[in-house]
Amino acid sequence: SASLHGLEAKPVTVEVDLAPGLPGIQLVELADKAIQESRERVRSALRNSGFRGPLVRVVINLAPADRRKEGPAFDLPISLGLLVASGQLDRPKLDGLWCAGELGLDGSLRPCRGVIALADLARQQGARALIVPPANAPEAALIPNLTIWTASNLKELVQQLKGECPIVRIEHNPSPQTHSAWLNPSRVKAAHRRMRTRNPRGCSNRFLTTADIHRYGQFEANGLTLWERVIEQRRLTTRSSLQLLRVARTIADLNGQDTVPTEAIADASWSAARISWGITPPALNLDRCRGGPGFSFRRHVA
Repeated sequence: SASLHGLEAKPVTVEVDLAPGLPGIQLVELADKAIQESRERVRSALRNSGFRGPLVRVVINLAPADRRKEGPAFDLPISLGLLVASGQLDRPKLDGLWCAGELGLDGSLRPCRGVIALADLARQQGARALIVPPANAPEAALIPNLTIWTASNLKELVQQLKGECPIVRIEHNPSPQTHSAWLNPSRVKAAHRRMRTRNPRGCSNRFLTTADIHRYGQFEANGLTLWERVIEQRRLTTRSSLQLLRVARTIADLNGQDTVPTEAIADASWSAARISWGITPPALNLDRCRGGPGFSFRRHVA
């Protein structure tokens, strides 16, 4: 996995050791409060996903020791490490895989921040694939030459790794209007600069509130009409509909656009629908609004 330092991701190795002693999980190596709290999230997620929780002393090391680690994104790699250490998952299944994600107490995979930087680092390090929560998959897929896997919860992910169900794999497939320069790291950093300059508190688009989105989003009128149509046809929740606008705003930032065009909302809508359905969704034709889907969605068995 990796930790985020500013806009740059630094590699982190998660090591898990089981030893005789009173049951408990000890986290070492400069972990912040959110990571320390992952002990309870991971324990509950394992139990509620049908796996055995640790019945011995567990020591989890986040290396290197001299680098500060922050956020709940280590929940997923820690849980997979525990499953390997306890014999519930074969170690070779994780060879070459990078992963990040927060776990809900029910085992659901929740989004984390810094995924674009993490994905770029995973590509540079020659990762076989990067596993992220479904909500992070579209942004991770912005990085070319990197395979993205996703799952809605821990149980489903382990089933995928064991070959018991199809792997949900997302591959980047740029539309004819997209060129390689749009995806390079300098564009990503420029997009972050735009966010910091425009957004209140200098936050990323992911943390924009409802009021912030409508005040600072700068969406085309036709785009908002399309957005309302998508909400109606897909029966999106308020949370999902607002997330769609955040993703569209990010696409526009990557393109260096002050105003979010209709095409960006169509891109965000298409990507979200494919991830939600697992296939090309029926009854919503966005191709006339844009030059084809920005991401391809495939299922296959490893």
